[in-house]
Amino acid sequence: MGGSSNTSGGGGMKVVGGSGTYLPLYHTKVDASVTGPLAEVSVVQVFKNNTKDKLEAVYSFPLSQDGAVFSFEFHIDKRIVKGVIKEKEEAKADYAKAKEQGITASLLDQEKENLFTMSLANIKPGEMIEVHMRYQEKIPYDDGEFRF
Repeated sequence: MGGSSNTSGGGGMKVVGGSGTYLPLYHTKVDASVTGPLAEVSVVQVFKNNTKDKLEAVYSFPLSQDGAVFSFEFHIDKRIVKGVIKEKEEAKADYAKAKEQGITASLLDQEKENLFTMSLANIKPGEMIEVHMRYQEKIPYDDGEFRF
């Protein structure tokens, strides 16, 4: 598996305070199934903290305006952390507290109508991060055909 630092068009994991630095993307897997006008898409991306420092990073993934995330989790250091829906302020407070305590924590947010971000705090040096996301998307119907 090779690393990459450019993430235009897909998901990327940007280091907070890293002057535009991204964690290397080692692998991407996309599975999709289409049923009528809906696609269900599963994305797995693997990143690595290849630095010697514990750090915070923000994962970003663009979706079309007709996309909706329904499952999100990450796997790190033999742990699986699943997304839980909370009120925005409560979720931000829980994330800040865990970050301050040195606990690996995440916060998923919808930044814009078509951009989802996940903040991930206290990623240890050398750790691999697997991001698992599932979403549904309405498939456009144009000129008598569905286009995916």
